[in-house]
Amino acid sequence: MTEAAGSSVLPFVCAAVTAASAGFAADLAVERLGVSLTNVRRAAQSIALLGPAALMLALTMHPTQPVAEALFCGCTALGAFSAAGFGCSSQDIAGSKYSGLIYGATSAPALLVGAAGVQLVGILLDITDKDFTLMFQLTAAVDVAGALAYFAWWDSKRLFE
Repeated sequence: MTEAAGSSVLPFVCAAVTAASAGFAADLAVERLGVSLTNVRRAAQSIALLGPAALMLALTMHPTQPVAEALFCGCTALGAFSAAGFGCSSQDIAGSKYSGLIYGATSAPALLVGAAGVQLVGILLDITDKDFTLMFQLTAAVDVAGALAYFAWWDSKRLFE
């Protein structure tokens, strides 16, 4: 039981460290290097989506358990870059007054899709005889589509005061 507990907490420890590091790097890029906030957000969100997409595709190769665990830790760690990407984007465009409302409005559809996704995963695992390959491929495809959309359309200019 102790080994399972350690294995289950490690991805989230990796994500916490990466999220803090991503925030620090984003601040450094904007304040000291003069990188635009839009480009910092785009870069962070690209890492948060394309990194896990690549690692999910590596998981389709059915690696050994230790390698799969390392890949999963990498997925959660790289996904935590969203803390410096989408995670704080609403503050860029809305400031403190409306950022919570905008964050909630943009997150609600994701929560609904995520809840429905649990059912879809169960159905697809039944169809594929519990092979996760299709799940990893679909997740990678959604991540790539999300990265392309965010990179193409995100702009950090203030829209609401």
